[in-house]
Amino acid sequence: MEGNWTQADKPQEWRDSLLVGQVDVAAFLSGKSDASECQQLIDSLYDETLLGNPSGASALNGFEQGDSRLLYQVAAYQQADLDKSMKSLRSLPDTCDQFTVTGGDNGDRTVQVVEMALPEEGDARQGMTVTVKGESGVSP
Repeated sequence: MEGNWTQADKPQEWRDSLLVGQVDVAAFLSGKSDASECQQLIDSLYDETLLGNPSGASALNGFEQGDSRLLYQVAAYQQADLDKSMKSLRSLPDTCDQFTVTGGDNGDRTVQVVEMALPEEGDARQGMTVTVKGESGVSP
């Protein structure tokens, strides 16, 4: 990897803080969306099951550079389950382009899902950026 990335000690604990030491993710993402596909996206980002639950071995590693984080996950999945997950991911930039998560810590959050191009490597791929905006405590 380029730059000054360092290997993190406990990346499996990152779900507890969205920004390094600043936002309680459980409180920030505890709201609900009216659309089930969009709610599933929010839930899977928090519990690290974006591709579903692995059917076999899995490994997780994390890297940090300043306030940026990179989570790297490798896992074995059943082909049919993975195909279903990838199909769902491909539809998210359209079905969940922008939506609101209500409730949780200090009210509503605006979520945007934007498709992102990836290199033509591997069997299947889907790139997207998910941005969640709102307030946590008194800070945006």
